[in-house]
Amino acid sequence: MLKIGVIIGLLALALLATKYLDEKIQKKIFIGLAAIAAGAIVLFMGAELFR
Repeated sequence: MLKIGVIIGLLALALLATKYLDEKIQKKIFIGLAAIAAGAIVLFMGAELFR
């Protein structure tokens, strides 16, 4: 659970860093970060289920 919290925290910092970018680029980065977050959550949940 801590791993997921750290990943979400780092992704939130990345979103704050993109605040000053162009709106089109912000949207692309947001979609990419959401995909990374979803993938990380699925992987960690799967790892916990296999334990």
